[in-house]
Amino acid sequence: MTIDFQKLFDRWFGPISLLIAALIFLSACQIYYDVSSSETWPQKQAEVLYSEQGKFCRNSCYYNPKVTYRYQHGGQNFTSDRVFFGSSITYDRTLVEQKLVRPVGSMVLIHFNPADPGEAVMVAGTVGQGTWSRSISFFFMACFLASLPRLRRITAPLRAAIKAEAARKAALKAELLAIIKADTDRKAAIKSGISRDP
Repeated sequence: MTIDFQKLFDRWFGPISLLIAALIFLSACQIYYDVSSSETWPQKQAEVLYSEQGKFCRNSCYYNPKVTYRYQHGGQNFTSDRVFFGSSITYDRTLVEQKLVRPVGSMVLIHFNPADPGEAVMVAGTVGQGTWSRSISFFFMACFLASLPRLRRITAPLRAAIKAEAARKAALKAELLAIIKADTDRKAAIKSGISRDP
């Protein structure tokens, strides 16, 4: 059984790419909702279990802080490592050094979701650097990929015309070369015949 990968591509690549775009959009909406609602979440003291600054410098410095913290609510212990919603990257050195990255065993203020106490964040009402730009970039990339099968169908006549023109030029070139070769052979035969005359 022969599999026609071109037909599979034209049939499924677009819908799958649209599904990915929809998932990216829904994920961005969820982040936006969480960011907005987290501003009203109550605060609670949490114990730092792990803390790393994650400093990277090239032309400028940025931080990717890693913090794991434990807090109690309703007699239960919860652990989280969420610093921001979305990306955990920031350029705010003061925020990282004074509020986020603290010694192990120290106490920090966190925001937790009263409807789901296991969900918490250190910095409420904001997202990490690059969260929205990456989401938008991936969304439009997925939309573009979804349009590729349709673009292939739309441009099929143009591609066929270009291919036909290339074939015509190749045929003309081959014909011209054949004429030149025949002329060269004719001249060589004439020259050979003259050289044999006494």
